[in-house]
Amino acid sequence: WSQTRNAWLVVQSVGDPELDALGRDRDFLEALKRCRRTRTEALKARTWFGGRAAAEALHLVAFFSMEFGLSEALPIYAGGLGVLGGDYLKAASDLGVPVVGVGLLFTNGYFRQVIEADGSQRDLYPPNDPGQLPIVPVHGSDGARLRIPIEFPGRTVFARTWAVQVGRTRLYPLDCNDP
Repeated sequence: WSQTRNAWLVVQSVGDPELDALGRDRDFLEALKRCRRTRTEALKARTWFGGRAAAEALHLVAFFSMEFGLSEALPIYAGGLGVLGGDYLKAASDLGVPVVGVGLLFTNGYFRQVIEADGSQRDLYPPNDPGQLPIVPVHGSDGARLRIPIEFPGRTVFARTWAVQVGRTRLYPLDCNDP
């Protein structure tokens, strides 16, 4: 995950001219291919859980948590429980346990602290723009955006579904910013 996070942060900070140049750099492209091969081989390797009898009976476990702390690149956690949820997903990936996480995609990430010149603290709540996060929208079998209806008295709220690949596991953060 940390390699993916770092790659995502680098790509976000590089301009189009630099990306175009890298796309023509044969040494860079070969190094990128080697990294992809190494990652693909690691994800295909036999895991601890894959060698257990329970692997035959257990096909998928859903882990629900309000927040998952995977990295600073995906600020959808505030602290301890979120970090623990993220650690569960990462450990499940490493061990090969078939787990999928379901959580929330918060409009505003965890606050950023700014210390003013007079020493006072100011809290900033930067918005989470899905287009700037390492997530992708989930689509149904019909190709349409997957929206989960949630019935409330007198109205229906729709939750949009996103996906985050965490090694061998997947996280589905949901958000209700769907007009």
